[in-house]
Formats: sequence, structure tokens, C-alpha cells
Amino acid sequence: MKLRQTYQYALSLIIKINITRIRTNMRYSPLLLLAIPMLAYAINFDERVEAGYQSSETKLGRDYENSLGIFIGKAMRHCIPANTAPAEHADNFTLVTWIDKMGALSQPEVRPEHSLSRCFLDALSSSTLPYPPAASMVEQGYPLTIYMQVSE
Repeated sequence: MKLRQTYQYALSLIIKINITRIRTNMRYSPLLLLAIPMLAYAINFDERVEAGYQSSETKLGRDYENSLGIFIGKAMRHCIPANTAPAEHADNFTLVTWIDKMGALSQPEVRPEHSLSRCFLDALSSSTLPYPPAASMVEQGYPLTIYMQVSE
């Protein structure tokens, strides 16, 4: 009889321990559920470049990106002063970003990263761009790719 009570006691401890583990793990499961949608947006740089190029192939995309010329020019003039030769800053780079419905940059990234590309990114990020066309937006925003070739 005593052996049976000891067995039942040991079994109840095992059950309590497992229930505690389940409850502990359940505390973190809402965090995992919140992280799952974020994984859908974690596309790599090359995929973002392609998404930007695809958006620029539509008429709405071309028209919108043409309206960004003044902001892009202003950012480059900020980074390359008028009295310096472009050859001093001849570093090509690509910028990818999402533009949200209010015209702000979201998750911008430049490659390769160097002083000119960082300066351009900072200057463009400080601008409020025109609202992107709603028909061309995806959930993250409007995908924009800018390939900047600096030459004389």
C-alpha cells in the first residue's frame, strides 16, 4: 500500500511539473504569434529591389517616381556640395525602402553602405515625400528602389 501511495505521489509531481511547463510555455506563445506576421515582411534586399523595379513598371509607379525627382535631387545636392567634383564621391549604391501612405520612408536600406549612401539615406529620410498611389501600395507601403550611379 505504501508503495502505491509513493507511486501516486510521484505521478502527481510529474503531472504538476508538466502542467507548470505548459503554462510557462503558453506565456510566450502570444509573442510567437505576434512575430509570425513579421516574418512575412522579412524579405531580403534583392527581393525588395525587385519589388521596387516591378512597381516602377506600371504607369502609376512611373508617374509617382517621376514626382520624387525633386526630393532625390535635393538629397544628392545635400550630400555632394556644388564646389566638389562628382568623381570625389563616385560610389554607386542602391537604396530600397517602403514609402508609407503619409510619404515617410519605412525600413530603408542602402548597399553598399558608405558615407555617400548613408548621407543620401539620411537626407531622403528627413523629407516627407508625396503620398504614393493607393493602387500601387502593398501592406508594407509603396516599394521604392533607387539605383544611384554617381559619375562626372
